[in-house]
Amino acid sequence: MIILAFDTAMAACSAAVWRDGALLAHRSRAIDRGHSEILVPMIRDVMAEAAINFDSLDRIGVTVGPGSFTGIRIGLAAAHGFGLAASLPFVGVSTLEAVAEAARSRNAGHRTVLVVLDAGRPDLFVQIFTSDGTPIVPAQARSAEDVTALLPSETIMIAGNGAPRLSAIFADRDVICDTGSGLPDAAQVAAIAGRREPAPLTPLYIHPSYAKSPADKFPDQDLGGGAPK
Repeated sequence: MIILAFDTAMAACSAAVWRDGALLAHRSRAIDRGHSEILVPMIRDVMAEAAINFDSLDRIGVTVGPGSFTGIRIGLAAAHGFGLAASLPFVGVSTLEAVAEAARSRNAGHRTVLVVLDAGRPDLFVQIFTSDGTPIVPAQARSAEDVTALLPSETIMIAGNGAPRLSAIFADRDVICDTGSGLPDAAQVAAIAGRREPAPLTPLYIHPSYAKSPADKFPDQDLGGGAPK
C-alpha cells in the first residue's frame, strides 16, 4: 500500500510518502503561517524523491484537527483536490493521535500517553491514549488545572507542545516527558492511515466558534458590506 500524507493543522507543514510500513520520502518545516504556499511544492518534492506517480497511490492521509481553523481547511482542501483528481480514498487522522503515535515510537515501554497541544487560547487540546493508541477519552479542550481530572493513577507519558504548561502541575507525579517536537507530522499520519479504513473527511473542531462565519458569530452586525440597518 502506498500513501501520500500531509499535515497543515498547526505550527508546521509536513508531507510524506509511505509504502508498506516504510517511509520513502519526508519533508517537514516549522511555520506559523503560509502553509498554502509551501504545501504543494513539498508534496511535489516527496513524490519526486519517492519516484511515485499519483496513479500509483492507494490513499491520502491528512490531519483533520484540532488545530488552526485555516490550517485544517488548507489540508482538507488539498486532500480533496489531489484525491478527487486521482480517484483516491481519504483517511483523516487527528493531530492528537498523530502526536501520540510519534511519542510511542520514540519511547520504549508500555505507557498511557497524555497528549497536550497548545490551542492558541487559555485552554489546551487534550486526549489520553492507551499504549496501543486507543483513545481513553474523547479529544477535548481543558484548562491546565482541569487536565489532572482526566488522569489515571499509573505512570503516564506526556507529549505535545502544550506540555510545558503542565510542568508545575506534574512536579510531584511520576511522568515521562516525550522529547519530540510536540507537533503532528505526516510520517505518523501515513502510518496511522495505513491501518485505518478510508472514510469521508470530517474536520475536528474542539472550539465550534472557530468554524462559524463572522455573520454567525455576530448576527446583529452588518459584516457583509450591505446597506446599514
